[in-house]
Parts: sequence; C-alpha cells; structure tokens
Amino acid sequence: TLRSCRRLAEALRKVGRTAEAEPLLRDTLGRQAAVVGADSPDAARTEGTLGQIALDAGRRDEAEALFRHAL
Repeated sequence: TLRSCRRLAEALRKVGRTAEAEPLLRDTLGRQAAVVGADSPDAARTEGTLGQIALDAGRRDEAEALFRHAL
C-alpha cells in the first residue's frame, strides 16, 4: 500500500539511506496525489518526510516549500 511505501522510506531515512528513501517518497507522493489527493493527510506526511530529507541535505528552500505545502 501507499502507507507501507511511505513507512519503508521513513525507515530507510532513519538509518541514513536517504538515497533510497527520497525517490521512493517522491514516487509515493505522486501516487498519493492521484489516488487520495495532493492535500490528503497521508500526502502531507510524505511531503514532511521529503522536507526533512531536503533539510538534512542542506536544500533549505526546497525543504521550506515542502513543509509549507504539507501544512
């Protein structure tokens, strides 16, 4: 399921495997937008996790945009 994909990506991020987590999250977000809508709580959580990855990578502008949209 989409939640399982997001949870897997979150686990990958937590163990430092962001190179694997980020594309999985981006794919999941795209599918969430198509299935449950871009403004759904699940999509917001996915965007928040993507924002954290961007922030960790020093991509502050991207992180801010993701966090703002997640709100």
